[in-house]
Amino acid sequence: MCATVCAGAPQKHEQAQAQENPSTQDSVSVNSVKADDVSVRAGEDLTFTVTIDNPPKFDGDDVMYRIIGPGETGIQTSFRLHPHQRDYKVTYTIPAAAPGGTWTITLMGVFDGIKHHPFQTPKTRTFQVIANGDLVLPTVVSITVNPSQRQLLRKAAGNLQLRIQDLKAAIASYQAANQQGRIPQVLRTNVDDALAALQKTEADFKKLESVQSQAGVADVFFGDLRLNYDEALKNLGYSAAGVLPDLMNVAFPGKPQPKSSYAILVQATLRPLEGNVLAYNIVAESGSLTFDLKVTSNPSGAAVSYYRRGDPPHPFADPTTAVIPSLPYAIWYVKLEKPGYKPLVREHDPFHSSDHVVNVELSQ
Repeated sequence: MCATVCAGAPQKHEQAQAQENPSTQDSVSVNSVKADDVSVRAGEDLTFTVTIDNPPKFDGDDVMYRIIGPGETGIQTSFRLHPHQRDYKVTYTIPAAAPGGTWTITLMGVFDGIKHHPFQTPKTRTFQVIANGDLVLPTVVSITVNPSQRQLLRKAAGNLQLRIQDLKAAIASYQAANQQGRIPQVLRTNVDDALAALQKTEADFKKLESVQSQAGVADVFFGDLRLNYDEALKNLGYSAAGVLPDLMNVAFPGKPQPKSSYAILVQATLRPLEGNVLAYNIVAESGSLTFDLKVTSNPSGAAVSYYRRGDPPHPFADPTTAVIPSLPYAIWYVKLEKPGYKPLVREHDPFHSSDHVVNVELSQ
């Protein structure tokens, strides 16, 4: 198999004229080529020709190839082979932000749909990429909430606040009548109804979207609120089975509440409803679905990663002091690691910590 390289051709995976009598030498070797024989500016198309020795008899085989630049930047992909066709033109668009320098095309083997068949000697070609010196990339992005969406959230927050007041009144009446056993059921009913209202608000909110890029951030915002309700339903599930969960009283760490008491269960159930009201009002008033989180440490220079509940950590490029831009409104966890110090994780609740700063004292 051989490969030749040219720049600027517009074809993508198009058939070239087959050689009438390709020699064995042509079909199995790649002639050496200097890196400066071909120069492609970042953002342009690179087209290279591949000749195979044994064309397939059936459709379905793919030639796997890799295009790698400085710092192992690049991709691994493939192009489809066709019966009785020897020559192929393949086009790869060099990313506009690609680094300058020597890049390499490596033809690795054939994938038949089940198994990879590597070439005995991978075929390579090099080419030169000219970097864009005036490349400008955005560094900060925010997702705004349009007036109709803000009105929707304010209305939903008001309705949920009325539900909370009615729920508290119902609980007080059961306590006064010494009917605490009915409390878990009324809590479950209200959580179920609040969760249904959340889902409807999310659907209505997305119908009012003015930009497509808002969808993913809205998923995170509403999804995080849903996690709070799921936790409340989990606790209520224990009570439905006749066992109250061992919820902790934060005023007295390490001391569980007596299982005959419903007070902590009520508090744990009200928390996601009240947090939902607060989240709606903050987004409505700020007019944004995102915020910037500043992370500092003493000493500075700690590696930063961040994640939501149930997600793997996302490493952040800059060490402390760092500003993680445009996080969707949700509860986030920040992990800081520095050689010689204990790794630490801190929770940031943007609805209760409006300064959006995580400051950590590292200890050895």
